[in-house]
Amino acid sequence: MKTKIFGLFFMLSVVGFSQMVFKPGVKASLQINSAILPDLERNRSLESVLNGDDVVKGVPQLADLKIGYRFGFTGEAKGENGFIALSTEYVSTQIYKESTYDGGLLGSYSLKTLDRKYTYLDVSTSFNLFIAREPQLYFGVGAGLDFLTSYSGDKKPESTNTVAFVNLGVKLDEKIALETKAVLSFNEVYKDSYIHHLMFPIGVTLYF
Repeated sequence: MKTKIFGLFFMLSVVGFSQMVFKPGVKASLQINSAILPDLERNRSLESVLNGDDVVKGVPQLADLKIGYRFGFTGEAKGENGFIALSTEYVSTQIYKESTYDGGLLGSYSLKTLDRKYTYLDVSTSFNLFIAREPQLYFGVGAGLDFLTSYSGDKKPESTNTVAFVNLGVKLDEKIALETKAVLSFNEVYKDSYIHHLMFPIGVTLYF
């Protein structure tokens, strides 16, 4: 179902591209990485979490913030009220969680409960509407497929992720745009782990 959603976005984009003027460009972003996690306080063993043991009955929490990056190519088909974008990007992300515990007389201590790094090839499409003309602000929604290219740790993540995102940007002129996104993976990073990527890239697009 999730892959079908991306397929629908992609098909609509291709139709839109055939009816508008194509404009290529390159993208580069710094990315704030986090994740939606199960209740790691119940079980401090990383292997237990990744193996789907009884750690998911508590309240979900967010992973700590880490910085990654993404870069790649984009193509836009611009119309009167907005544009359709197709992008291919190399994505570096990390899931990290450090918890603090009360050690009584020994004081508090911190324990790293999760630390994994990943890279993906992201293929995405988005529909964007202009919400202001001066400056040229736009808001968009999109979907994509992330293909795993590398990872750390012994446990292998899922090889693909379906993601959805919203974005907000401004076109400074015909050659440059600034944009920020909120990206969430539908798929669990590891099967039956209840862990989902959450990414916030902030970047620039340069048009040819």
